[in-house]
Amino acid sequence: MKLEQDVFPNFYKYRECVVEEPNAELFTGRKQPLEFFWNRLYEQANRQHPWNIAITSQRKSGKSAFLSRCFNLAFWEQDEVIPFYYSLQEEQYRHIRELCYTILFAFAKQAVAFALKDPAIMNIKTPEEIKKFLQKRREPWAKTVLSYWEKGYPEMIEKALGPDHLNHVWLFIDAMSHVFKKRCVFIFDEAQELARCVLHEKAEPLFPDPSRVPAAELQPYIISCHESVKFIHNNPRIWILVSGSCVSMLMYRVIAHGLENRFQKEPMNPLAKEEALELVEKIVHGRKIKAYAGLAEKVYELVGGNPFYITTLFEQKLWQKAKYFDSPAGVETAYQMEVLHPDGKIFRFWNEHLLNNAELLNHESVEERKKTFRVLQYIAGLQGQTIYYVELEEKFPDIENLMAKLVKLREADFLLTDVDIYRRSGRIEGLRDRVLAVFLLHVFYEELLDNPSLEKQQQAVKMLRAGMDIMQIQAELGKVRRHVKKITHRVENLDDRQTDAGKQITQVRDEVKETRHESRRRAKKVAAEVKNLAETVAKVDRGVKSLRGTEAQVKGTRKENEVCRRVRVALEKGQGFFQRYTLVGSLTSRNFKLDNGKGYELDIVGRIREEKSGREMMLAIEVKDRKTKVTAADAEKFVRAVKTVKQQEKLPVVALYLDTQGRFAKSAAGLLEKCCIRYGKVEEFVQ
Repeated sequence: MKLEQDVFPNFYKYRECVVEEPNAELFTGRKQPLEFFWNRLYEQANRQHPWNIAITSQRKSGKSAFLSRCFNLAFWEQDEVIPFYYSLQEEQYRHIRELCYTILFAFAKQAVAFALKDPAIMNIKTPEEIKKFLQKRREPWAKTVLSYWEKGYPEMIEKALGPDHLNHVWLFIDAMSHVFKKRCVFIFDEAQELARCVLHEKAEPLFPDPSRVPAAELQPYIISCHESVKFIHNNPRIWILVSGSCVSMLMYRVIAHGLENRFQKEPMNPLAKEEALELVEKIVHGRKIKAYAGLAEKVYELVGGNPFYITTLFEQKLWQKAKYFDSPAGVETAYQMEVLHPDGKIFRFWNEHLLNNAELLNHESVEERKKTFRVLQYIAGLQGQTIYYVELEEKFPDIENLMAKLVKLREADFLLTDVDIYRRSGRIEGLRDRVLAVFLLHVFYEELLDNPSLEKQQQAVKMLRAGMDIMQIQAELGKVRRHVKKITHRVENLDDRQTDAGKQITQVRDEVKETRHESRRRAKKVAAEVKNLAETVAKVDRGVKSLRGTEAQVKGTRKENEVCRRVRVALEKGQGFFQRYTLVGSLTSRNFKLDNGKGYELDIVGRIREEKSGREMMLAIEVKDRKTKVTAADAEKFVRAVKTVKQQEKLPVVALYLDTQGRFAKSAAGLLEKCCIRYGKVEEFVQ
């Protein structure tokens, strides 16, 4: 099959997957990037020296699926360029020699499989199998490939030191190009792992299995092999297509240091709207989901064109509560389950990413760390809009090292633009990923990084260990019982033995008596230990229940903060009920001592000014978020609090009682109306 300029195969159908594609049956869109790839493949076949490509985009944007599809198309739909593919597993530490042999083995199988158009060769599991396979082949190239694989390159790898080991792996691609007299394309996924997860050969005798060793112990032996790509980047016989989940690492380490001008950077954008709608239709029909007419439009409105978000929204297996897509409310519930719930797949993905980068974002004091997250949350709130660096400096006058914090955010892959250009252009773009922006705006960073969940994990570990100790003690008791049973059996059999059996019986009985005494002593000790462990488990359980209560309080505080933010925006923009007023100072929560001597916390308190008269007033708002109605007792407490504010501040009070459900008992409504206090649902007063 000959390659031709602007003549493309069917990108969405081929014989079978040679390299595994995640959700291959759902692959949708990407027509323009695939056409770009195919034309570059044509240029490589016709010796036009195409630019090497680095795919840059945010995590979970479909890069791996795209690269796998590129390899499978190049394998089946043309014969002129040999495709090679390798994907490093993210955050999996590997010894340098082991990595080299693994890549070399994969390359040898891919070259032979492509030459014979036989994907079954990819199922060969050991080097010995590929050796036997090549020995049986009659093709002229078989002996040459066998000699390279069996002796040449392994010997060179063994003699090399440090990162130079990989140079010979890349040279193997060039060798295959000469053997088959064809040019090559090297598709390399998760390339950033070359800079952070490869171990020096000195670590092999110390850590035979790195997966069982804490990462901190491996750090001194990590070698950065990213510069080995230089060894082939200028080879006209090899065209390179790289990508990775860590954009910052890929852009500023792997293809830096002289390679920037050798790679053309291409973003992996979200699916276009038509493509996203098509993907939703594929999922709905493939899984036979009951859906209403506007489902696809609603999904695109919520998560945009990110394939990971779209497919995750329809996953059911991790949830006991079923998802329904027969109404807009059902879609929004599924969205909240995945994005805003701690058990949601999207929430857990970004939560883990945030925790992994917590130290990178700011390893200084807690106050400095909070400043970093203030900047991040503000940029997230821009929802893709552009802000100028000067405005950012004015917004955060208390942050002296603002540029350093932007650099940290870029290194953590929350900003994808080179922050060095901020000083020159003065422009900073907000996050284009609307789901990530929503996640960042709803997470309490101080609590997240102080990590109360970590305390829960530690308590759970204690309970798990306590349970394991009990199981171990029970196992010991079982051994004692079996031992006693065995001795008793021996005693019963001694009666039928010879005349000297009496002495043996006496000896065995003494042994049994002593063993029983010892077992009773041990049993008492074990019982005491079990009792202590049970008390420990009960104590831990009480602690977990206490933490659950704290979680409920945090959830309520989160809703109050959200309403406070919306009220502040309404005052600043003059929206709805608040269009007559302007904010003087800030909005906070405050505790007041009522006339009955009891304390009361008002959720939102601040000073406002009436624009028409210029009079200053106090704003007092109570926010309730619960399933039951607001009672007269609740309303009476609020009325007392309003009177206290008025007496202490000596100013008129504009009072609002807001409930997320808008449910008020008749007695509560009557009392509020009598005291000229407005009440209702949150959305009736703020957008």
